[in-house]
Amino acid sequence: MHYNLEEKLYIDSKEPEFNRYEEFLDNEVRFNALKIKDKDIAYVLLTNQKENAIKRYNYYKKLL
Repeated sequence: MHYNLEEKLYIDSKEPEFNRYEEFLDNEVRFNALKIKDKDIAYVLLTNQKENAIKRYNYYKKLL
Protein backbone atom coordinates (compact mmCIF):
# COMPACT_ATOMS: atom_id res chain seq x y z
CA MET A 1 0.00 0.00 0.00
CA HIS A 2 1.32 3.44 -0.90
CA TYR A 3 0.57 6.56 1.12
CA ASN A 4 1.16 10.08 -0.10
CA LEU A 5 1.85 12.09 3.04
CA GLU A 6 1.44 15.36 1.18
CA GLU A 7 -2.26 14.74 0.55
CA LYS A 8 -4.52 16.28 3.16
CA LEU A 9 -7.53 14.61 4.71
CA TYR A 10 -10.84 16.07 3.61
CA ILE A 11 -14.49 15.35 4.35
CA ASP A 12 -16.51 15.20 1.15
CA SER A 13 -19.94 15.02 2.75
CA LYS A 14 -22.13 17.65 4.31
CA GLU A 15 -22.22 18.08 8.09
CA PRO A 16 -24.43 15.39 9.68
CA GLU A 17 -27.75 16.35 11.22
CA PHE A 18 -27.34 14.66 14.58
CA ASN A 19 -30.80 15.78 15.67
CA ARG A 20 -32.12 13.25 13.09
CA TYR A 21 -29.97 10.37 14.39
CA GLU A 22 -32.93 8.48 15.88
CA GLU A 23 -34.81 8.80 12.59
CA PHE A 24 -31.82 7.25 10.83
CA LEU A 25 -31.61 4.38 13.32
CA ASP A 26 -35.33 3.70 13.01
CA ASN A 27 -34.57 2.41 9.51
CA GLU A 28 -32.22 -0.20 10.97
CA VAL A 29 -33.94 -3.52 11.66
CA ARG A 30 -31.89 -4.41 14.75
CA PHE A 31 -32.51 -1.08 16.45
CA ASN A 32 -36.21 -1.17 15.61
CA ALA A 33 -36.50 -4.68 17.03
CA LEU A 34 -34.77 -3.53 20.21
CA LYS A 35 -37.20 -0.60 20.54
CA ILE A 36 -40.09 -3.06 20.37
CA LYS A 37 -38.53 -5.43 22.89
CA ASP A 38 -37.12 -2.92 25.43
CA LYS A 39 -37.59 0.82 24.94
CA ASP A 40 -35.37 1.73 27.91
CA ILE A 41 -32.34 -0.14 26.59
CA ALA A 42 -32.98 1.26 23.11
CA TYR A 43 -33.01 4.80 24.51
CA VAL A 44 -29.72 4.25 26.38
CA LEU A 45 -28.16 2.77 23.25
CA LEU A 46 -29.42 5.65 21.11
CA THR A 47 -28.04 8.24 23.52
CA ASN A 48 -24.63 6.55 23.74
CA GLN A 49 -24.34 6.02 19.99
CA LYS A 50 -25.36 9.58 19.22
CA GLU A 51 -22.71 10.93 21.63
CA ASN A 52 -20.10 8.62 20.09
CA ALA A 53 -21.02 9.69 16.56
CA ILE A 54 -20.71 13.37 17.49
CA LYS A 55 -17.32 12.80 19.16
CA ARG A 56 -16.06 10.78 16.20
CA TYR A 57 -17.16 13.45 13.69
CA ASN A 58 -15.55 16.21 15.76
CA TYR A 59 -12.34 14.15 15.92
CA TYR A 60 -12.31 13.83 12.13
CA LYS A 61 -12.82 17.59 11.80
CA LYS A 62 -9.79 18.17 14.05
CA LEU A 63 -7.65 16.07 11.71
CA LEU A 64 -8.31 18.44 8.83
